[in-house]
Amino acid sequence: MKAHHLFVFLAMFFFACKDRKKETIKVNEISLEEGFKILNTSCFSCHNPNPQNKTKVAPSPKEIKLAYLNKYTDFDNFLEHFVAFQENPLKANAIMPEAVDKYGIMPKLGYTKEQLTAVAGYIYTSNLET
Repeated sequence: MKAHHLFVFLAMFFFACKDRKKETIKVNEISLEEGFKILNTSCFSCHNPNPQNKTKVAPSPKEIKLAYLNKYTDFDNFLEHFVAFQENPLKANAIMPEAVDKYGIMPKLGYTKEQLTAVAGYIYTSNLET
């Protein structure tokens, strides 16, 4: 009887510990430097990273990151959904509808998928505490 319980426990343990696909951030494919440059030259004017800013016109990069991480914790889904919204910024596609209600929908900025992926990669991998 004890052997049966041990077998069941071991079977559950091995199935629970199945080989999960590890997230692989392909830094070669994503230029984090380019992502920061785009944020710095285009995005920060509306998405100000300074929490002390009294004239907010859009959520901060940190708020955006937290909203996406709350729904899409793995890197690939984060990138996919972030880029999809940037390519087609509609309220129906927004992960932060309350921000759309407060600030309005952002304009489509015309960046390439590669550029948007660089921005998403930078946001995902960076510590956006400020």
